[in-house]
Amino acid sequence: MKILLLSFLVLMSFSVLAVDSTPGHVVKIKNYVEAASGNTLVYLENSIPGCDAIWLDENSAGAKNALSILLSAQVAVKNVIVGALVDNKWPVDVTLPYCKMVSVSIE
Repeated sequence: MKILLLSFLVLMSFSVLAVDSTPGHVVKIKNYVEAASGNTLVYLENSIPGCDAIWLDENSAGAKNALSILLSAQVAVKNVIVGALVDNKWPVDVTLPYCKMVSVSIE
């Protein structure tokens, strides 16, 4: 019984790490050229609960592709769906409710 309960708790903890936003428009994109290691903040029309903005790590493998998708969606006024880690806050100021981007798609 304890093993079953522990397995359930472990599985549930993984399911709350990544959250998809509801489809919405990109409201604002802000890049920190020198400060914050070149991180980009993305503000969405329908923000993810607990995330006022989504931060994109410039050193991530797909950062340039993600930024391209976001800019294209913003210019074309298309909806995006962003996946973010709600427990991975912006390292520049962990007190701010900015969550790390893990995926982005355009509708």
